[in-house]
Amino acid sequence: MIDATHAAIQDPGRSTEVVGLQMPLPRRLWKVGDLIRATGLTRQTLHTYTLLGLITEEERTPGGQRLFGDEVFARLRRIDALKRRGLRLSEIAARLNQPRKPRNTRQATNEGSSSADEQG
Repeated sequence: MIDATHAAIQDPGRSTEVVGLQMPLPRRLWKVGDLIRATGLTRQTLHTYTLLGLITEEERTPGGQRLFGDEVFARLRRIDALKRRGLRLSEIAARLNQPRKPRNTRQATNEGSSSADEQG
């Protein structure tokens, strides 16, 4: 579990402003040691998360080091938030692997009820 000193996993905000336009910088691949320093998590925690499918490596170096993409930070924040709500890692894995529900559930509900009204 992430202790209070490391509770906020920060995304290193990889963009730059050029003549008023937000331009993304090239993607960065993070080694495990870099993630440990950036998040405060332990090597064992990252290894466990990988084994459980909570996070996935992008690729490996020729020497076999695991490399993670920038999106791992958002995933780690979500894992941390779910752990704070009391979910076990197995529950978190199940939830993270579910398809995302549509953001506008009210519209989906209204569309479903209007088609039922039309049928009746």
